[in-house]
Amino acid sequence: RLNGEPVNQASFLEAIHDTRRVTGELLASIHASDITRCGVVGEWSTKDTISHISWFEREVADLLETKEPIWSELWNVPPDDLHDAFYKQHREQSLEEALSDSTEGFSRLVSAIKTMEYIDLPDPKRYKSIPPIFEHV
Repeated sequence: RLNGEPVNQASFLEAIHDTRRVTGELLASIHASDITRCGVVGEWSTKDTISHISWFEREVADLLETKEPIWSELWNVPPDDLHDAFYKQHREQSLEEALSDSTEGFSRLVSAIKTMEYIDLPDPKRYKSIPPIFEHV
């Protein structure tokens, strides 16, 4: 459900585009040196958070495109350790790479959502080899 209403493709796409627009406006208001400054969320910079969201968007796009994705090795890490493992793997990524990955990941996610049937959206059981974290979504 989205805002208390059943999810359909159009409302879902509208919600993620609205969120992306607001996020983009917020990021545009932050100086690049502040985006890369550590300590915004624990050790993480805003850039690290962008990288993490982009990685997740690509993983979900893989799932939606194939229904049987090859998951990143990070999904084998216990949920409590996933963020720390991700940070250690991606902390050296440049801001330019993070922003490029963000654009690419979001575009892939939107494209994958556009090809989905209504029933695919709320039912994680339709996907093979889904990580346990998705089973409770």
